[in-house]
Amino acid sequence: NNLFLTILKIFLKSKRINSSKSTTLLNAWFVKFPHFQRNGLFVSGESYAGIYVPTLIAKIVDDAVLGPMFQGAIIGNGLYSWEKNQNSLIFFVKYHGLIDIVMWDYLLDNCCPGKID
Repeated sequence: NNLFLTILKIFLKSKRINSSKSTTLLNAWFVKFPHFQRNGLFVSGESYAGIYVPTLIAKIVDDAVLGPMFQGAIIGNGLYSWEKNQNSLIFFVKYHGLIDIVMWDYLLDNCCPGKID
């Protein structure tokens, strides 16, 4: 079971693999190991999963075999907006100590006037 999860994680993270191929893999898995069907199907991921997990779920719920098994999803720290992600980087670098107070003050004065509280 852990080996499958590792393989699936690598498979889903590949930018060359789309959600249709992922559902093909899942269907093949449940054909080969039908005893796992009773556990239900949960999809999880983090970060870029905010993009690919919903896409995968859309394919899963439309699939005659996988749809009834789908139980839920978890997305941790998910990317849901490129704009909001880019606009939050200034806070990320400050919070993590990647810039000093001089740079922070410079960014406050020059980068985002009126947009940083």
